Amino acid sequence: MKGKIQSKKGFSLVEMLTAVLLLSLMVGFVGGGVVVVRDAYENITLRAEARTLLSTTITSISTELSQVKDISQESSTCYFYHTGRKYRMSLQNKNGNIYIVSDVGENSIPLLTKQTLTRGLTPTIKQLTFDTTSGLFHCSIEIYYNDSVYETQEIYIRPMNES
Repeated sequence: MKGKIQSKKGFSLVEMLTAVLLLSLMVGFVGGGVVVVRDAYENITLRAEARTLLSTTITSISTELSQVKDISQESSTCYFYHTGRKYRMSLQNKNGNIYIVSDVGENSIPLLTKQTLTRGLTPTIKQLTFDTTSGLFHCSIEIYYNDSVYETQEIYIRPMNES
């Protein structure tokens, strides 16, 4: 063995191929691990952003619906008079956002800013209804990603101005 180490002949072809094979396997394992970690990070980040968007959407809808009165249900749309905005309105899904739509003149305002809508996540409001017995609005908020529901939450809101 001592003579082999001190030899000036160098590596044989088999030894060189073995070293290259081992190095390739190690690089492959490390590279594969990096891809797995990156994908996990992307999924965790996307889930966190979806939950943040869900929370922001719920807060915005709750703020709007807490300031309404004169609530009426016409077909599948719930209309109400907003005491702060001073007009009759509804909440509708349009263009990947929820809009505050005026009953007069078809003016509409996005509920959430474009900066809030990140990574292709889009909020929708489903089945907004008002139960006159309990005095509560009920709806489901869904966050979509790539045309499928990513997060969802049912909410109940009591308007402050409704008696």
